[in-house]
Amino acid sequence: MKVIKAGKIAGIQIRIHPTLPFLLMGLGIVEGFLSGVTAGLEVITGLLFLFIFVLLHELGHCLAAGSFGIRVGSITLYPFGGVAAAGNIPRQPRQEILIAIAGPAVNLILAILIVLILWLSGSPLIDLSGEIPLLTYLLYANIALLTFNLIPAFPLDGGRVLRAVLAIKLPYTTATRWAVRIGMLFSLIFLLIVLWKPRFIMLGVIGIFLLFAGRRELRNVKFEDMAKYSFVREHLRQTPWYLADRETTVGEVCAAFADTPELEYCVVDLEGFMYATLTRNEVLSACLALPHYLRIHRIVDNSNRPLTADTPLGQALPRLRQTTGGWLPVIDDLEIVGLVFREDLEAVFPVKVR
Repeated sequence: MKVIKAGKIAGIQIRIHPTLPFLLMGLGIVEGFLSGVTAGLEVITGLLFLFIFVLLHELGHCLAAGSFGIRVGSITLYPFGGVAAAGNIPRQPRQEILIAIAGPAVNLILAILIVLILWLSGSPLIDLSGEIPLLTYLLYANIALLTFNLIPAFPLDGGRVLRAVLAIKLPYTTATRWAVRIGMLFSLIFLLIVLWKPRFIMLGVIGIFLLFAGRRELRNVKFEDMAKYSFVREHLRQTPWYLADRETTVGEVCAAFADTPELEYCVVDLEGFMYATLTRNEVLSACLALPHYLRIHRIVDNSNRPLTADTPLGQALPRLRQTTGGWLPVIDDLEIVGLVFREDLEAVFPVKVR
């Protein structure tokens, strides 16, 4: 289902999931049938204000993220809440904590403003008559958003604060794993509440969201770790190769491969920090079809810069995908230390985010 684009605020695209308008109208219509048209309109109005507060909550996160140079592309409003599509989440605990609490801080400020308005107008904060005035409802809505989001259930704001605190002492991936596990525990609690009291069906929806969103976040953190903090030197294939310079003849390469049957690859130094690559089959074909006095650089049709041993995998894999054979020599201190292959790196990346 295509999301509804509702404009931009401060350059951030505001999007509405198509199920949200149906939910608002559906609840309003049901309440209208049960309690009258006025009651139905009140429900729709109350829910509209609730999602306005959700949007302001997410904008609070965006404002804090922007102060750290993190760009937020969009905010999507779902029936269970809002989700801001930010760039890289900072791994500095202090920054993540400040970004996480910025959303609830907005709801706290709104709640304080509403309390001041109620106080100045002489309206009671708690109405025991059973009728809840609009301002009182708005106060309750902000208190509910503030309280619920501070539950330490990852990826809710409280769960992100928990992850950041754990990350002070633990590796970031380990901290995320523990935060996700605690979030899964809360998901289970929410689902059990729904089984006990089916009227709290939205808690079940939120529980399922927490379960899948937490697992996705953990997978993405593992992927980011692999892409940024794992290096080519850790994934060199232990296979013999033959190094030829540009003046080496085809005959010399053929002799080397004949004398050493375990040789599978030939790397040709073309000078200028450029290398060509040949497989054993390509070498044997050249031995059968070409004059042996021919210089090896005359028969190669590819040239690539090598990868350095400290190249992160996230940078190495795109380079390997652009090569003809899917492999490149790896250098360290200007010497070839091994070969790295596209299929080996693809094997270590999570398939769903590859």
